[in-house]
Amino acid sequence: MKFCAAALGAAIILGGAAAAATAAPMSIVYSDEESASTILEGGTALSPEDGLFRQDPGSGGVFREGYDHHRLAKVNGHQLAKMTVPKMVETLKTQIDGGEDILGGESHIVMVDEVGNAFRDKKARRCFKKVSIRGARTVKIACQNRIKLTKNGWKLIIGKAKAPPKQGKNHPGTRLTKAMRELDAMPWGTEGESYADRVHFYLAPALVTLVGEGKGKHFTFNKKGTLNIRPGMRGVAGALAQGGGVWLQMYHGNGKAVSSKTWKFAAKRLDTYMKRNGGKNNRVHFMMHGTKTKPRGAKGCATPMACNWALAKKGYNKRVLKRGVGVWKAGDQAAEWRDEYKRFFGIA
Repeated sequence: MKFCAAALGAAIILGGAAAAATAAPMSIVYSDEESASTILEGGTALSPEDGLFRQDPGSGGVFREGYDHHRLAKVNGHQLAKMTVPKMVETLKTQIDGGEDILGGESHIVMVDEVGNAFRDKKARRCFKKVSIRGARTVKIACQNRIKLTKNGWKLIIGKAKAPPKQGKNHPGTRLTKAMRELDAMPWGTEGESYADRVHFYLAPALVTLVGEGKGKHFTFNKKGTLNIRPGMRGVAGALAQGGGVWLQMYHGNGKAVSSKTWKFAAKRLDTYMKRNGGKNNRVHFMMHGTKTKPRGAKGCATPMACNWALAKKGYNKRVLKRGVGVWKAGDQAAEWRDEYKRFFGIA
């Protein structure tokens, strides 16, 4: 199911009365109080009715009385990766069910922060074989390569690498996929949703750039497709596909923006990848950031935030942007993000 604020507003009951429905898609402010206030408080601010949710814990919430159902619960991804399947199911379900002791529990949505290296596949092991050349000598070559005998000797023929292997049942990604499938079998509410629909994932920069920069079916190959040079995400792909949303962190851990190449390819490729893994191809979203640098390769934009929005509105990305967009640590670019949001979604 594609999440939007209208569906959420219609489904959530607050204080015995239906929460106000909104027309804008679900979007997320994951920022400190000062920059969140710039976006959500004051005469030029956005409102929860404009689709905005705030990631908890966040002082001030959405700066409106009666809108605690627009505060999102959170589970630490590194801790989740260490859990058994039953514990994963219990932890996520508890956050979704909410309660007085659950920060952000009234939204009945839980964010996994984050799906990163802890869920990444093991690095593919290279395979080698020994080949005899006319019985005179033996050479060691990669398994996908072959020897072609020539009139005056021999020639190495480079072959394509095989896809990385599936991950074992004890791999964190495999366990999370199994947990999400169990949650998907549990109905939630009366709108045909499941508990899995209430789980969203922040996808770490390492995996965003894997998808945006990598080659091959699982994004693991080098440019020529002859080697697996990057650990993939086969194990956790099924989990992402079952969730209500995957929010791509379009920035690196050092605060720099991802490249314009990653902006161009990541969302479309991940949409397709999730569909191949049993999900729908409409659950990917962008998470922007108040980066101090422009994305490498970006042209014709004055500021880093302007570049983010320009790249998010280009080509296939525009349909992704229409699903809702998030911002993490907007900093001194909070007002610019807010104003760009208003312009794109036609908010006065």
